[in-house]
Amino acid sequence: MKRFTTITLKVLAAFFFFLYLLIWLVSPMVSNHFIEKNISQFDITLNESSTVRYNPFISQIKIDDFTLEKANKPVFSIEKLTVEMNLLQLIFDKLHIKSVIAEGIHGGVIINGDKITVAGVTLPQAIDKPATEQDSDKSPTETKPATAYQLVMPLLTIKDSKIDVSYNNEDLAFEINAITVESLVADQQAQSANLALDISLAESNVKLTADAQLINGQGEIDSHLDISQFDLAIIQPWLPENIRDLTGLVSVNSQQKLFINDINQQLKLSDTKLTLTKLAAVKDNVQLSIEESTTQFSNIDVLLTNNQPPTVSANGQFDMTNLDIANAENPQLLVASIAKVAVNSIDTNTIEAKPIITLNSIMIEQAIVSQDNQSDLPALTQFSQLLIDNLVVSEQAADINIITLADLKIDAQINADKKLTSLLPIQSIQPVEQSATNNDATQEPESIEKTEKAAFQFSLNDFHLTNNAIINFKDHSVKPIFQQIFTIEELQFNQLNSRNPELKSTLKLRGKNNRYAHFDFDGVMQPFVEQPLYAVKGGIKEVSLPAISSYIKNALSFEIKTGQLDFNIDTTLTGDKISGKSKILLRGFDFTAADDHEADSLKDQTAIPLSVALGMLKDSKGNVDLSLPISGNTNDPSFGLSGLMTLLVKQATMMAAKDYLMTTFVPYANVVSVAMTAGKMLLKVRLNDLPYVATHSDITEDQQVFIKQFALLLKDKPDTQVTLCAISTPADVGLKTGEKVKDHKFIEQLHQLSLLRVENFKHHIVDKYKVASSRLLLCTPQIDSAKNAKPRITFDVN
Repeated sequence: MKRFTTITLKVLAAFFFFLYLLIWLVSPMVSNHFIEKNISQFDITLNESSTVRYNPFISQIKIDDFTLEKANKPVFSIEKLTVEMNLLQLIFDKLHIKSVIAEGIHGGVIINGDKITVAGVTLPQAIDKPATEQDSDKSPTETKPATAYQLVMPLLTIKDSKIDVSYNNEDLAFEINAITVESLVADQQAQSANLALDISLAESNVKLTADAQLINGQGEIDSHLDISQFDLAIIQPWLPENIRDLTGLVSVNSQQKLFINDINQQLKLSDTKLTLTKLAAVKDNVQLSIEESTTQFSNIDVLLTNNQPPTVSANGQFDMTNLDIANAENPQLLVASIAKVAVNSIDTNTIEAKPIITLNSIMIEQAIVSQDNQSDLPALTQFSQLLIDNLVVSEQAADINIITLADLKIDAQINADKKLTSLLPIQSIQPVEQSATNNDATQEPESIEKTEKAAFQFSLNDFHLTNNAIINFKDHSVKPIFQQIFTIEELQFNQLNSRNPELKSTLKLRGKNNRYAHFDFDGVMQPFVEQPLYAVKGGIKEVSLPAISSYIKNALSFEIKTGQLDFNIDTTLTGDKISGKSKILLRGFDFTAADDHEADSLKDQTAIPLSVALGMLKDSKGNVDLSLPISGNTNDPSFGLSGLMTLLVKQATMMAAKDYLMTTFVPYANVVSVAMTAGKMLLKVRLNDLPYVATHSDITEDQQVFIKQFALLLKDKPDTQVTLCAISTPADVGLKTGEKVKDHKFIEQLHQLSLLRVENFKHHIVDKYKVASSRLLLCTPQIDSAKNAKPRITFDVN
């Protein structure tokens, strides 16, 4: 009996050995047969060299050189795949896969619209069945839950593999350098595993490591993500059509921890760094480029609590260099350019479900706004630095401690068509507004339930300029061209706070125009009270009036020949009620005929009636001094004129007694002459002309004697004002003496040369001889086309 049992066991062992051996030997042929049978319906064939072998001795499936082909082209291949299992563990409800080792997997995924093809097989699209059909397909019997198996897999490794993805004819290759899953244990109650991922996309590399430990859906996942030089052009096919030409490299490095329990989920990120390099993109007709930006967060904490808004806290910093925004079709139209942006501290917190962002310091350096690089025109606005200290922003408020703006420069250029050419780059990117259709116009507006929101709160403790701000204004729409340079030496306002509307904010504005005109204003504001209050006190002095003749000559048919303006104002605006007073001083004010470039021409006589009328307002120095009350409201202000009428009567009676005291000038007879002014029936003291060499504008040695005596005269007569008029000739622009100048180009050149002569002369007298600049008035340049005419400066004693 014992011998029979032994023989039986040996026979059974031999039987199973030969059976296993037979399975091992024939498994490639059997597997190939069934694989080909199932793939033939997709017109896919199995390459003859493909081997799929099952080893029953160790429960191992081994695949070598496995290749699926369609139309003689490979659509899926595996160089090596080994799967080893422990089938005996199935008895204990365990699916135990000892190891899965794969190498050289190569497949393709093609996405074209809604059509998806994987490894040469087009996946069927889901079709929704009618409700009745769906109900009829349901089995009335209840399905029993499947037996709960535990998955145990100590090791899964995939390396040196590649997945080709084509999305709407755009190709993308995922190269799997290595994917490793270790110690995977998963069932309905617990899951744990260690993951290591290393893949490449084009030139970029993505690495991810994770360690997960979950029990009943609760636990911790600890991971680290490292993305190196990810090319944004890869995601271009997935973006909306109005976003195009996306390029740039992204690098991310971050450590994450995810905590999960029944009450909440918490995500913690530490040492997170996001870097963008050579970013460029086009949206609609706007082109954006950034050389480099870096965002670093020392910590990010996101808490998600059931039925509660998320709570977020974070701390980090941000840096960016060379930001450019331009017109996509014409990049020479630069909308904005910033050399550097730095935020040294970013704090984010959530209070009562509302995020609050605190930026400790924002620094913007070397900014340019609206510049046409196709022309020689400067940018509309530029500054060297904008510093915002302690900005706190929330959904309902914005609070700023200090704003500092350095080296501000504004260039406003108006062309002959009265358009601000400096705005061309900004205007070039504005979308075209589409007019509403008739159908839209006839549609009844939908009723929208409006919810009242709390008023947005704003506060600013202080704003001020550092260094001087320069405003250059040039208007080519008038002749001669109007150009003025304003220098703002001080601009400051503070204490703006909507939470405390009764708080008074103070304003200080001080600066100059060109060299001698200057302005100084102080103000007080309460913009947030029920009746906003604005009070301004100050004025502007020594404004040369001939420069504005370009704007009044068409309306009055006269130009301002000479004069200076002093203007003071002290007024208060409460709500729409305005009250206060203003004082106007017109120093040496006089008119001449419009577009009369010829000196001493007959056309100049047309200005006499207006000059005589103006003379009724002049005092003994030729000045007009008016004080005008201001009252009423902003819609209909009124200016008191009673004082003006009184002054007219007074000055009319005094004109006959006006005396120019010509005898006081006798000691300077070598530079002074006396003439009779028939139009005013008065003797008028005249200074001799100061001649110039054609085309020259600088002060020469030959002119020093005249200038010295001229300066001594003004010092001896401190109450004397003199008007300086520069007269050019055709020879100054290379034309023949006596030739009439009609070309506007030459007239403009002569105008600019005359201005340079008279300004150089005034600067010399003021700087060297310390004569008050307010005593030297400038007039509109003129041209003398007479045969024997010489370039010169003429002088008129007021």
